[in-house]
Amino acid sequence: MEITRKDVMNYHLLEPLIERNKKKLQKYKDNEPLVSVGKVFGSSHVFPFEARGFTVSGSQPEEYQKWKEWDQKCRYLEISIKTDIKRMTDLKIAIDELIIGIEDAEDKMIFEYLIEGKSQQWIAKQVGLDQSVVSRRIKKYLKL
Repeated sequence: MEITRKDVMNYHLLEPLIERNKKKLQKYKDNEPLVSVGKVFGSSHVFPFEARGFTVSGSQPEEYQKWKEWDQKCRYLEISIKTDIKRMTDLKIAIDELIIGIEDAEDKMIFEYLIEGKSQQWIAKQVGLDQSVVSRRIKKYLKL
């Protein structure tokens, strides 16, 4: 997976976005349109005839149409959100693997600060380098 500078800069946003998408999907699923439910009484077909109650559910054509539209939207949303979550999770793993693979301690620390959302100027002060050096070190590992 190709990782860009922007991907690394937005790393700290990935986890909250994944959680928001999961909540969004659950909220949508929780708003399923209602269907009619009732109880029907009858008797068994064998002697001795005993009274039996059956719960049935169904819907009027308008209710069914609402439910069908909800189901289609829900399936689309579920596929979209799961695809988005997978992409973000894969990106997160790729960034973590990139950092693990960095052997230079300064470069590794630069990337650790970077994924926390720190600016290059802040990182330069912490590591004791010039901001332009930090920028070049980042560029060494990433695509623009």
